[in-house]
Amino acid sequence: MDVIQYSLDWLTNLSLMGSVEPSTVRDYRNNLLSWARWLDMDVADVTRRDVERAMAAMLSEGRAPSTVKKRLVTLRRVMQDAVEYGDIPSDPTANVRNPKLRLVQHNYLAADERERLKAKIASSNSQLLVAAAIALYAGLREAEICALRVSDVDLEGRVGWVRNAIGRSSDGCYEKGSKSNHMRDFPIPSPLASVIARWVDTHEVRAGTYLLTGTDRWCDPGILGRKWSTLCDIEGYVGILGKRPTFHDLRHTYATVAISSGVDVKTVSSVLGHSSAAMTLDVYAVADPVAKRMSADVMARAI
Repeated sequence: MDVIQYSLDWLTNLSLMGSVEPSTVRDYRNNLLSWARWLDMDVADVTRRDVERAMAAMLSEGRAPSTVKKRLVTLRRVMQDAVEYGDIPSDPTANVRNPKLRLVQHNYLAADERERLKAKIASSNSQLLVAAAIALYAGLREAEICALRVSDVDLEGRVGWVRNAIGRSSDGCYEKGSKSNHMRDFPIPSPLASVIARWVDTHEVRAGTYLLTGTDRWCDPGILGRKWSTLCDIEGYVGILGKRPTFHDLRHTYATVAISSGVDVKTVSSVLGHSSAAMTLDVYAVADPVAKRMSADVMARAI
């Protein structure tokens, strides 16, 4: 059986067993199909050299190293199981090295753009800007924000809980557990509490409903992202890389500002839902230029 058909059969079996989320099935499928151009052969004939040549071709076509790594990780899972099933004698991906990843600088909002966005949030009372405020002040992912219910926020106690997220499969959106697969809490700063309280009171959002919709139906994260892009075009918001920020860049903004302002990395990691503080540092290793200048003044005084 050829590699792609074998891989898709493997994925179907994985899905039927309920071993992976539907959204993960979609990602795995895309990753596996990406090998079709280079691994058009029987699964038992694939060699390490075939895999490495395919990866080199992907990189030469401009695919990001992180993307190629994800494709390799998925293919490796297939090949490892193929060995376990006795369908191939050895795993051709076993000794293939991951491509060297580039350090990515996130397109977060600098202070002046944050002030413009905060002014827009204060002057409006829309679903989109409530969501933007939650991402900016609490660092939640758009899929997590869309799954928030009124009962997930305690405005008096200034705390919220991420219990679920909205995933996307080939059949559409569905509610699932959070990315880390366990509930986590996040602090609600007073400006965010005011934004949420105004939204709930003005729209008479009932207990038990989804926070952004006030109904028993969640908001689609994809639609939320498109609305954000439209707002950025209208308002001219630009991130530090000189391009329009994505909705997810608001989460990057939260993390970057928190770390550069001296919030403990372990605390930031916990709020973001990262598996470890080391992961947080790896993701946000590029420091805020303003924070770098401030660190010079701190060191001058300290030394």
